[in-house]
Amino acid sequence: MKDRSKNLFFSILFAAILAGAVVAGYMFVDIGPSKRIFQMLGGMMPSGVIQFFTFVAFFLGMFEIGSRNSRIKFERNQVIPPNKIITIKINKSLRVFQTCSIQ
Repeated sequence: MKDRSKNLFFSILFAAILAGAVVAGYMFVDIGPSKRIFQMLGGMMPSGVIQFFTFVAFFLGMFEIGSRNSRIKFERNQVIPPNKIITIKINKSLRVFQTCSIQ
């Protein structure tokens, strides 16, 4: 649960930085096509809140995928290969056989 709250915090932070840059771009650019692009990215702030939440969801998804991939890589290193499993089973059965034959 700690990773999820950290991912949510960073996604809100990155989305706020991006939204701030888009709003600043919308306010300071007066050229028609550039102003329209900033408007589509959420530069008009009362109506840009929806785009802000879209940014939050996007960054949250990216951070969640990154944390899951790192956990999968860690778990993949912990897996025992099949040939080692076979030798472990053979050694275990030999030990059981030896203890039974000694008695």
